[in-house]
Amino acid sequence: MALLLEHKSDPNCQDRYNNSPLHYAAWGGTESIFTMLFRAKADPDVTSVKGNTVLHAAAHGGSLPLVKILVEEHGLDPTIPTLGNTLSMPILILILILICLP
Repeated sequence: MALLLEHKSDPNCQDRYNNSPLHYAAWGGTESIFTMLFRAKADPDVTSVKGNTVLHAAAHGGSLPLVKILVEEHGLDPTIPTLGNTLSMPILILILILICLP
């Protein structure tokens, strides 16, 4: 990732589902890549075609540290639903994941 960013790759590029590299880093819980992308001005407010934000991706991936960073340091709203699915709020997803952990 560092090499791509050094060569001016766009940290806000999106795939055909409008997911950005930040979505994938958040979903995978890869804090080092996530941080690199933020430093390269990746937009945490970008949404996928289903309305998933980077915060949704971090919650779906079960990454409490990244959820905390997005909420506490970047002010993202943990109650925002995806398109047409109020049960897909990041806060609810994370609570379910934490409850189900052994």
